[in-house]
Amino acid sequence: MKKIIPLLLFLISSGVYAQFERQIDSLQKAVKTEKDPYYKANALLELALIYLDSDPEKAQPLLDELKALGIARKTHKELAFAYLYEGHLKTRLGKMDEAVVSYQKSIEEAALLKDPYTYLIGKSNLAQTYMDTGKEDQAETLLLAVEAQYKRAPKTFGLEGIYFLLGVIYKEKGHLNTALKYLHKTDAMIKKSDLDGVFMRIGVFTEIATIYKDLGNQTKALESINKALELQQQDTSQMGPLMEILVVKGEILLAFDEHEKARPLFEQVFNHAQTSKQKQLLDRAAIGLGDVWQRKGDYKKSEHYLDIAKVISLENNTDYFLTHIYTLSARNHIRTKNPKRYHEFVTLAEQMLANEKESQAYLELIKTKIEFAKANNQLDQALKLTQQRDELQQKLDQKADAMHFEDFETKYQSEKKAQQIKLLSVQKQLAEKQKNTQLVVFSTLLLLLVLGGYLIYASYKNRLRTAEKLREINDMKSRFFANISHEFRTPLTLIKSPLQTLRASKMDDTQNRQLSLIDKNADRMLELVNQLLELSKIDGGHFKLILKEGQLDEFLSAMIEPFAFQASETGTPLITNIEKTTTTYYFDKDIIEKIASNLLSNAFKYAPPQQPIYFSATVTQNQLELRVANAGTDLKKEDLPKLFERFYQKNESANSSGIGLALVKELVDLYKGSIEAGIDGQMLRFLVRLPLDASHPNALPQPQTEAPIEVPVADVTQDLPILLLVDDNAEIRQVLRALFEPDYQIVEAANGQEALKVAQKEIPDCIVSDIMMPKMDGLAFTHALKTNELTSFIPLVLLTAKTSDETHLQALQNTADAFLTKPFNHDILKATVAQLIAERRKLQQRYSQELVLKPMDVVINTVDERFLDKLQQVIATELANADFSTDDFAKSVGMSRMQLHRKLKTLLGVSATEFLRNERLKVAAGLLRSKNANVSEIAYAVGFNDLSYFSKCFKEHFKTTPTDYANNG
Repeated sequence: MKKIIPLLLFLISSGVYAQFERQIDSLQKAVKTEKDPYYKANALLELALIYLDSDPEKAQPLLDELKALGIARKTHKELAFAYLYEGHLKTRLGKMDEAVVSYQKSIEEAALLKDPYTYLIGKSNLAQTYMDTGKEDQAETLLLAVEAQYKRAPKTFGLEGIYFLLGVIYKEKGHLNTALKYLHKTDAMIKKSDLDGVFMRIGVFTEIATIYKDLGNQTKALESINKALELQQQDTSQMGPLMEILVVKGEILLAFDEHEKARPLFEQVFNHAQTSKQKQLLDRAAIGLGDVWQRKGDYKKSEHYLDIAKVISLENNTDYFLTHIYTLSARNHIRTKNPKRYHEFVTLAEQMLANEKESQAYLELIKTKIEFAKANNQLDQALKLTQQRDELQQKLDQKADAMHFEDFETKYQSEKKAQQIKLLSVQKQLAEKQKNTQLVVFSTLLLLLVLGGYLIYASYKNRLRTAEKLREINDMKSRFFANISHEFRTPLTLIKSPLQTLRASKMDDTQNRQLSLIDKNADRMLELVNQLLELSKIDGGHFKLILKEGQLDEFLSAMIEPFAFQASETGTPLITNIEKTTTTYYFDKDIIEKIASNLLSNAFKYAPPQQPIYFSATVTQNQLELRVANAGTDLKKEDLPKLFERFYQKNESANSSGIGLALVKELVDLYKGSIEAGIDGQMLRFLVRLPLDASHPNALPQPQTEAPIEVPVADVTQDLPILLLVDDNAEIRQVLRALFEPDYQIVEAANGQEALKVAQKEIPDCIVSDIMMPKMDGLAFTHALKTNELTSFIPLVLLTAKTSDETHLQALQNTADAFLTKPFNHDILKATVAQLIAERRKLQQRYSQELVLKPMDVVINTVDERFLDKLQQVIATELANADFSTDDFAKSVGMSRMQLHRKLKTLLGVSATEFLRNERLKVAAGLLRSKNANVSEIAYAVGFNDLSYFSKCFKEHFKTTPTDYANNG
């Protein structure tokens, strides 16, 4: 990414270029002796700017003095400029995080100063810093916002810099047509303005040349870089731009294999950069010379220059250059036949590209590995790498096509908008002509209206000021709650992390109880922090409803399960009544869950031991009615209105913060619903009514058709996968059946013991199981399933109301494939099951493509590995036995014929018959390649009595005849 100096915009816009003509000693004198703070501030600014480029260490004390002056005088101008310069200084020193903070402070001060240009320049500098630190998306978002703000400003001075930065960003992101549009806009604006923009135009044409190089257009690339060279000749005082132009021209020539023309350019840049100690230019020139000499066949010279580039790139942490250097070095060592050094550089390149396996750099690395494989006669490896290269090239081409399509679509929309604007302009001109005829009639009336309106406006403005002050106070209060809530999270994390370590070590009972008490209260505090955050979001107007269509009764049944589990643990009767319905409604799951959970938590907190808690949910006149009640209250009727006040507690000893019910009230109000509290003897009752309309004033707008989560599914040409559902709650099994039934064959079991029998009989493709069950719980069932040779390969998803880390760890230790907590998201559960089955399909596909079955490459646990080893031993023994049937095969491995069929079908995607035939054919293929026997001898050796049947099977499997296979092997 090229570094632009957006501070140039500030220098031009504020007319401070003249400061470079002042003498430093006179400025220093003014700083020391000037009494007038205004002139002293100017002297500090001018002197600091000079030192920014000549002696950065001297600039910071001047900026600190300027900030102190601004704070003392309570003026935002000095502070805005001081932070702006400080951000530029931090950028020059490579302290990017500190630069971001300084630019943000400059933006805040400029906003208070109400100076739009200093404000927008600060944002431009901040965007540049984001670009320099690789945060192109953040820079793009910020620059587009700045572009819109510039267009609303009285003048558009400085907009050319924004367009230039956007052009660079879109070039880096691969949107080349969009990048060209912004760069050409930049050049057009500079030419129209009085600005001496030679420096920026050089940058524009250099970037355009690079884009045409990437597009493969040599003519336009050279035209653009030569245009940059012409512009540079207008100002020959600085060599920096010239060297940048020459190195880019060399890279363009090299890209089109004109290395003889590129060499003198790189040598000129290399010699200059060595003298001037410009490391980045030296790095690029050295890489270019390394590439040139490699193409000329002088690998010793090539490696010399690459070693220089490597040292510089390692110092500057330039990953892009390093990967290119390592790839070029690897090619040198292929051609000098030094495989050890080749492997060293390939390993380094692969490590750097571990997270960029769909990039042009990784494609070049694959090409290098293909060259090595061919040079060392590793033809199988070369073939695999060639397929990998072709697949990656296709992906890159598709990505480029998609980006080009997006760019052309943007261009089309822009042109369409321009035509609409032109049409509207013509219509506006006609309307204005018509309006002029009526102007005289309305002018007198307008004058009267203005006089009357002025009095109304003055009154209205006073009211606005009062409302604005109240809003500011409310915003400050909300920000305070949000900030302090966020700040609590760090110390809470630092409390809980050591606690987990201590609890895992050996402690006596007293210490364990104390640690449990600390952990419990830390969780409670985290809950309170979350509630404070919710309240601050509501107060700030940032909390919106997200309405989605769904089965309300199923959602509430799943939501209530953790409380049912809590009730069974504590011996508290929980009596529920959720109205069953087939109708779907639009509702916000998150908000309804928070309301119901807080009311139930409150009930569990205050209900006496062994006393029942009641929960019911019904739909009446398109309204959800939730009722929660518990015994044991000591509240009076006069206390009820205070229940929903924040931090209200009836007595000091109450184990409550007073936030939960306040949050419930705020959420109900946001939902435009109602909540009532009542007392019936010793029973405290709550009634919540919430509307179930598809549209709501406080809801985020939703698209008419919501894009479903993409769920990988099994091949539709095969039978539907078998899914085993295990849960002792029949209603939960019914919900799960309805969720999966269209796409799966469903079998059910009420506990782990029953499920194990069903799994051994049916061999399902996947299992979804609860943890808390009678007879055999989910963890024991998982262990039994995964250690049984017949069922070890079946993917298993555990569902539970227990959310503790300990339970999650136990599930993983018992080799469960996935772990989800109740209430679960339907789409996530479906996607998890489908993904596990899809992964199994990949293993099956892998088997079909392997010439030799390698258990370690196919299976995912040791039980399956032992099973496949057993199969290999049986096949090795009975390979030549033409009478060896699938019944014999099943007996040899200790299974029934159907069990073996289902296991092989699920594990490898083939039946027992197909597996036996495929393994014989694969052995035959290996023998054909060795050419130690003829086709008929090999056919009989692998158990085929009929030569024509062997040829037919071989051709179906390998798409060629045995004879051709042997000749081409």
